[in-house]
Amino acid sequence: MTQPEDYATNGRVCLMLMHYLVADDSSPAPIRHFTDEHVLDLHTEEDYQAAMVAAGLTDITKVDGWASGRLRLIATRSPAGQTVNRASS
Repeated sequence: MTQPEDYATNGRVCLMLMHYLVADDSSPAPIRHFTDEHVLDLHTEEDYQAAMVAAGLTDITKVDGWASGRLRLIATRSPAGQTVNRASS
């Protein structure tokens, strides 16, 4: 079981403390608890679109995400050998 218990944002960085419970019947302590800190970079929509353009993707389209406020970007990759228009939209 994993649970993001504590998190904080500082500018464009998110620090998340993850708690883990691991069951192991062969151990003297059948349930272990440990934590792990995750450091995540936060990016803007413009950052993502610029990265997609830099990777050669075109026809970038915004669609509803999997949750409220979660944007999803879909793009097209040109077949190998074709020229890509790298102008930002």
